[in-house]
Amino acid sequence: VEAAQRREDVAAAAYASWSAQHAAAVAEAKGHLGVWSEEAASEVRGAFAAKAAAGQEFASRMRWWQVIDTLLFSRSRNAGEAIVEVVGLLLRFIFTYTLGLVGALIGFLWTLPSVIASYEPSPASASLFFLLVLFGALCATAAIVTSFATLVAGGAVVVADGAVLAITGG
Repeated sequence: VEAAQRREDVAAAAYASWSAQHAAAVAEAKGHLGVWSEEAASEVRGAFAAKAAAGQEFASRMRWWQVIDTLLFSRSRNAGEAIVEVVGLLLRFIFTYTLGLVGALIGFLWTLPSVIASYEPSPASASLFFLLVLFGALCATAAIVTSFATLVAGGAVVVADGAVLAITGG
């Protein structure tokens, strides 16, 4: 057992040494590339996409629970009440989706300074890059939420029109 433990300790030390050398080489390469390189932009886009996907996954899980809650505890007895419940559910979907994306945006902005710092920019360049990425992330999040809300609102109008026709018999 002691011999196996020594081999494991030697392997762990070798891996730690290699890992430190690799991290130093990556840091040096990023320092030479700079924060305005295509690689830095690609890394930032990837980080934003990963956080946005996590926010959408959160919203998706919450939507399922909202649907289950609505189905189990629905008290609608006629078409008018059912429409109100469906519209309420759609509004909760919009809110949940927005909450997920805003949480993802906050998470992204929290990790952004460490990504920027890994490229070793000057303070002025880092600040300018952060502000530019902040503006882009806010615009992207607003565009996604606005387009989703518009889609849901259009669907609600179509459902409401159909319900009015069904209720009035027209």
